[in-house]
Amino acid sequence: MQFYLLLPFAMPLFIRAPRRTLAAAIAASLAWQWAAAHDLGPLVALELRLGAHWRWTEATVREMLAAQLPAFLGHFALGVFLGRAWLAHRGACARMGAPLAAVTGAALLAVSIAGLVPLPLEHVRLVPSLALALLFHAAVASTGKTATRILGGGPLALAGRISYSAYLCHLPILAVWNTRPSIFPGWLSLPGYAMTVFTVSWISWRWIEQPFLRAAPRPKAPAPFSGAAEADSPATGIPR
Repeated sequence: MQFYLLLPFAMPLFIRAPRRTLAAAIAASLAWQWAAAHDLGPLVALELRLGAHWRWTEATVREMLAAQLPAFLGHFALGVFLGRAWLAHRGACARMGAPLAAVTGAALLAVSIAGLVPLPLEHVRLVPSLALALLFHAAVASTGKTATRILGGGPLALAGRISYSAYLCHLPILAVWNTRPSIFPGWLSLPGYAMTVFTVSWISWRWIEQPFLRAAPRPKAPAPFSGAAEADSPATGIPR
């Protein structure tokens, strides 16, 4: 929610200077993560006072701070940067990178499944996520009919359409779900939760998201992605 509130103010920076904005976001993420582990004394003290009733420890507070938005600015910025690059260069360049992405993704997935990832426990989950992202990139960039048939229709296509609504509602539903364990007891809990999230997400997509999208003005085609966007016109300050 914080990211989407920040996004309209950050987008002009990505349009005018994408590389510098990405570098600044990564630097801010690293600085926040370091500060969450070694600094931020007044903020940590405030959180400890607020959490005294629950006997929070300093380690708990610092772990919570390390998971706040500033720590993920680099992740979001990289997503925006790569999305812009994809829109400008998809096609031949994407297809050239598909085989490499498929091989790398498969290798990372195999390594993570085998438990051979030389990373601290809290970072291990990033490896299979990266592997799946590479495999999906390879599938999307592929020109084969099989990938198009799987990704272009059916359950995956529907899941893609409602994914933003699911992102918004899955955590509140989970919070309520954990207080009502008797609704779907035992092994039925996970499929029941998935079905509930899917249903609420579809309703949100159909009756909230779609009307807004239909009413919104159509965006213009993205500008070419090149280093020229980094330079400003000395006369107007507008990117060339």
